[in-house]
Amino acid sequence: MTESELRDLLKQDITGGFLFYGDEDYLKQHYKKELRAAALADCPPDLIDLNRIALTLEDGDFSELTTALATLPMMSQKKIVEVTPPNMGGWREKERKSFLDAIDGIADSPDTVLLVIAPRGTLDPGTAKKPAAFFRALSAHLTPVEFPYQTGVRLRRWVERHFARAEIAVSEDAMATLLSRCPQDMTGLSGEIEKLIAYCLANHIPAVTPEIVTRVTSPALREDAFALANAVLAGDRTAALAALDVYRKRKDEPIAVLTTLSRVMSDLLTVSVMVEGGADKGEIARALKMHEYKASLYMKSAQGFGTARLAASLNRCREADRQMKSSAVAGFIPIERLICTMPRAGVKKSSEGR
Repeated sequence: MTESELRDLLKQDITGGFLFYGDEDYLKQHYKKELRAAALADCPPDLIDLNRIALTLEDGDFSELTTALATLPMMSQKKIVEVTPPNMGGWREKERKSFLDAIDGIADSPDTVLLVIAPRGTLDPGTAKKPAAFFRALSAHLTPVEFPYQTGVRLRRWVERHFARAEIAVSEDAMATLLSRCPQDMTGLSGEIEKLIAYCLANHIPAVTPEIVTRVTSPALREDAFALANAVLAGDRTAALAALDVYRKRKDEPIAVLTTLSRVMSDLLTVSVMVEGGADKGEIARALKMHEYKASLYMKSAQGFGTARLAASLNRCREADRQMKSSAVAGFIPIERLICTMPRAGVKKSSEGR
């Protein structure tokens, strides 16, 4: 089921079970509230909390869920059970079977609406042609609704509505700057929008400009940071300097660029150590709170460079940070020095392990 199909369904009598999954957690939370309101539309306001049961199942005990589904509504036609397991993808086969047994028959319970929310990166749905086995089993009991990252016109309109509610204008250039600079997930983006609104209201500014976006918001860790880190680690000076030029042309703060680069290096080092310890993609994704696809990219990169090189590179970042903060060396020069003194991957130098 798509988001638009869910919106249409919410106008009808809601029954059965739903599975919210995908990358956009902001929309999952939004439609959780919408689903709750639709399910409890006839419930007296002072009894809503009694007819809403929220569970996380963190301890792997599903008896609470079984009891919740069997409980009758309290002076209401329906109740809603909201389940948000933090790690569905990491369940063992025994736990998966117990969960499926617990939700079996929800379609035959017209007085109960069940909502299962899989946070980003915690459930592998597979592909349309080849769904993952557990996802397919869940779909036999629950109606799956995917919430992918929003892009294009739809994301822009969502941003515009946020500013419009605060009666603040946002130009096309400011919008472009915001979307190119800040997180693309709606949760992260909404936080940056709130910062901009607060800044404009406090300073009696009627419209957001690109300069205000750059001044007020925090840059996101984007794919160009990963590209820069890979080029630096490989000792590919041409590619690294070209990647750095993207930041320079965008007029990002050098210290922010170095912080972002160090963060990627640190994550790669963590991934390398976890892989050496036997961790799989799912465990790494959960530990670093990233999507499994992104975790697989980090695993491939980390394994290609190795723990020793990653640790040495992170030390070089620390030295560049020291230079940037404690000397007269200005701008991007410390990062350029880092790039130009990094040996090519596979070439051993005495400083590599330092």
